[in-house]
Amino acid sequence: MQKMKLSDKAIAGLPFAPKGSRYEVADLVDDHLRLRVGPRSKTMVYVRRFGEADDPTRRKIGKFPHMTIAEARAVATSWGELAEKRIDPREEDERRREERTLRRRHTCRSVLEDYIVAMPNRDFNRSVPEQIELIRRLLLKPGQNACWLDKPISEVTGEEIAGAVEAVRLKPAPAAAYNLFSILRTFFNWASSPARKSRFGLADNPIRGLTHKDLSLRINAGTRVLTALEARACLAAAAATPYPYGPFATAVLTTGQRLREVAGMRWSELRLAEKLWVIPEERFKTGTTQRVPLSDAMIVLLEDIQRLLPAEHGDCVFSTTNGRIPINGFSKAKEALDRKMLEILRENDPLATLPNWTWHDARRTLRTQIEAFASRPEIGEVAIGHVKKGLQKVYNHYTFRRELRAAFNGYAALLEKAKSGSLDIDEWCSDDE
Repeated sequence: MQKMKLSDKAIAGLPFAPKGSRYEVADLVDDHLRLRVGPRSKTMVYVRRFGEADDPTRRKIGKFPHMTIAEARAVATSWGELAEKRIDPREEDERRREERTLRRRHTCRSVLEDYIVAMPNRDFNRSVPEQIELIRRLLLKPGQNACWLDKPISEVTGEEIAGAVEAVRLKPAPAAAYNLFSILRTFFNWASSPARKSRFGLADNPIRGLTHKDLSLRINAGTRVLTALEARACLAAAAATPYPYGPFATAVLTTGQRLREVAGMRWSELRLAEKLWVIPEERFKTGTTQRVPLSDAMIVLLEDIQRLLPAEHGDCVFSTTNGRIPINGFSKAKEALDRKMLEILRENDPLATLPNWTWHDARRTLRTQIEAFASRPEIGEVAIGHVKKGLQKVYNHYTFRRELRAAFNGYAALLEKAKSGSLDIDEWCSDDE
C-alpha cells in the first residue's frame, strides 16, 4: 500500500484501478485515513477500531470529488476524537439524529400542553384554573399570532417570548401581560429542570434572568369601587342574564369573595338553614376555612337555582356541565354583562358611560361598603378572607361570627336600596365622590 500526503490535486492525478481490482493510498497526515481507488471511483475511508470492537474496520467517509480532502480530514478528526473515547461514530450519529427528531417533535406548544396537564399536581396550585385559562386565551387560542409556539422549544428565543408578552401589554392589557410573563417564567423553569430538559431537547432556559422590570411590566393596585348606579345596573343585568352566569354575577357582588371561590361554590359547602357558606381550606386562597354569612337575598338566589336545576345535577352550584365542574369563560361573561349594564345605565341617561371594571372591583366594593356596618376594621378584612397578621394570628382566634352576619346583612340591605333606587345620598361610598 502506497503512502502520500493526500491533496485534491494529488487525488485527481491518481489513475483508476484496472477493471476487477482496486488499490489503497494511505494519508501521511492522518494514518487512519485512506483513499480507496477502484475502476470508476475514488473513495475516502477511515480505518480504526470503533467503540468496543476488537478489530479495526473500514468506514466510508465520502467520494472524491464530491467531498474534498479537507472535508474528509475534518470528518476523520471528529471520528478519531470519538474513537479515543471508545464511541462508535455510527452510534453517535444515530444519537444525534434521535436528538434532532426529539427537538422537532417537542414544540413549545406541545410542551405547554404537557405543562398544563402537570399544573394541578404542583404545590400551591389554587390559581391553576386561572393560569390555564390565561395560557389558552392569550397563547393557545386558534388564530393567535404566536409562530414561536410551533418551533422546537429548544429553538425558542428570549426575544420571541418577550415580544409575545409585549404584544399583550400593548393591547393594552398590562395586568394580563404581567401574569402571563409570570406563568411563562415558571413554565420554562419547569421545562429546563434537570429531570426534563433532556427529554425536551432544551439546553437552557431562554428567559433565565429576564424580569418583569426588564419588560416594563407592573400591576397597579386597583382602587375602583362601583358606584350605586353601577351596582344597581350590575344586579339588574345579572337578573336578566340566564343561569349560570347571571346568578353567578349576583353572587360575586353579594358575597364579595374571590372569583374562583364563588365560581367553585358547592352545594355541599352551603348550610342554607344556618344561612352560611363554608369554603373549605383546600379551595380558599389563604389555606384556611372561610365562613361567609349569607343574606336573605343570597338565600333566595340559591333556592331559586335549586328549583331550576334537575334532580341529578351535581355538586357545583354554577356549572354548564350539569354540576360536574365549575363554570369558566369569565371574560366573555363579563363582556356580555358590561353590554347589558351600559344598556340599563342609558335608560335614564343616554350619555352614560361604564368605565372599565373587573370582577375584583366587586370584591373591593363590598369591602368598602361593609365598613359602615362593621364595628371594627378587622371585621371587614375577615369578611373578604384576609387572614390576621402577627401575634393576632397566633393568639386571637375570635371569628367575629355575629359581627360578620350583621355586616353582611347591612351590605345586603344597602344593595337592595341601590337596586330599588331608594338610597340616601350619603349611604354609598365610591370613588366618584
